[in-house]
Amino acid sequence: MDSSASPLFAPYRPRAASGTPPDRIADLVIRGAETRDAAVLGALAAEREGRDPATEAREFEARLRAVDTSRDRIWVAESAASVIGYAKAHRFVHPDRAPAHAAPEGWYLSGVVVSSQHRRRGVGTALTLERLRWLSQRAARAYYFANALNRASIDLHARLGFTEMAHDFWYPGATFTGGAGILFACELARLEASASGG
Repeated sequence: MDSSASPLFAPYRPRAASGTPPDRIADLVIRGAETRDAAVLGALAAEREGRDPATEAREFEARLRAVDTSRDRIWVAESAASVIGYAKAHRFVHPDRAPAHAAPEGWYLSGVVVSSQHRRRGVGTALTLERLRWLSQRAARAYYFANALNRASIDLHARLGFTEMAHDFWYPGATFTGGAGILFACELARLEASASGG
């Protein structure tokens, strides 16, 4: 099955085969999400998941009101004063009686969503870099998992230093429709050294 057949995944176009890349968004700003962003975040989530925008917006508003940055955070990408994407990070702690093959405890990246008209313009990369910078002040390692069919996401994270860690792992509620899950890790100290030229 080709990952491009799923509406949940961006069509996979490897850089070497994609021709001239589209222009980057010059005024792109990445910031922490606020409750005022709930409606547009709900619309973006609904576009991707095929769900009701109002329901999604209410869920975002509740989450943003209750957010605790010691374990959970949402970022938005903004251009021309409009939110065009978002991404999340959360800290995973093993529940009671977690199985032996449970994913490691720590900070996980999740939920990169970019509006359809702004994809392939560096928004996902900018959101991921900002989350990694933030996490580098709080952890030695960041984790991420994906459906093996989601090659666009896997390629993006690989460019930023994520390496494959496991195929056989358990994470509460995680399912991988049509494919298998892969767990990845990124050493944040190495990322910081690279960014500083060390």
